[in-house]
Amino acid sequence: MFDPALTDHLFLLVTSKVLDGGGQEFVEEFSSGFGYDPVSCAADYANLSVDGAVGRLVTHCREQGEFFAVVATGDRGYVITAYGIEDLGWFRSVLATVEIGDVATAFERPFRYARPAGTAITDQTRTRYAFSQGTVRVYPDAGWKPFPGAHGITVWYGTDIRTHTNSYARRPLRPTAFLADLRVNTMLTVGPITSTSVAGLPASQADVRFNGDIGASSGYPYIEIGVEGGIDLEFPSRLLIVPVDAGVIAVQLWAGTDEEQAAWLPRALVFVDSLEFV
Repeated sequence: MFDPALTDHLFLLVTSKVLDGGGQEFVEEFSSGFGYDPVSCAADYANLSVDGAVGRLVTHCREQGEFFAVVATGDRGYVITAYGIEDLGWFRSVLATVEIGDVATAFERPFRYARPAGTAITDQTRTRYAFSQGTVRVYPDAGWKPFPGAHGITVWYGTDIRTHTNSYARRPLRPTAFLADLRVNTMLTVGPITSTSVAGLPASQADVRFNGDIGASSGYPYIEIGVEGGIDLEFPSRLLIVPVDAGVIAVQLWAGTDEEQAAWLPRALVFVDSLEFV
């Protein structure tokens, strides 16, 4: 849920994933690795139950109003995030209304695919069409740069797509000139743009690298896609962009380091070649 005026200064985000390991492991690893400065933005933890799923309530940067509920039940983990809300009681009242059922697990992707041989990529989420391998704390389910050894594929569709300049201003990315328009974001280096195809549809592609320091810059290495989220570009990525109607299908092939990306791309492209939109 997203406020159209305050945008990324006020939102409520809900996501879930299938767990490879135990629920308690997911809760402990996810809730302890937010990466905030322990002095200026220390975390507070409390035990929590959300509709029978047990875990932790994590409070970061209270002056900014940042709360996380991290819980697990069965073979799924759940994260509910509130940002820009200082009233912890209100957040707890929202958590009291949450019902965890089978709806999220019934979602079907709008494409068929084949997993590349010799990989162990697994579904990381059922709303972002994402597959990854290497760690349970991995993009895009969590808001972290991937650890070394992690890599994956994310497929998006959107119609309201923007990036940021280094003054935080949002700039639209046109479907037919997406990668060229992305060069307005000076925190990113967009390599040569070439033609390709995805599932028989004309597409363009380019390698994208982050060339800034978020702590020292006033911008984001990020693409916003509607209100659902977006594509993080703090790490080596290849973007394949397919203009469709008024929007685009965006396929991101990513890894934690340049060396890992070079090794991963040939196998990731096998996945792309198998895509068939239904």
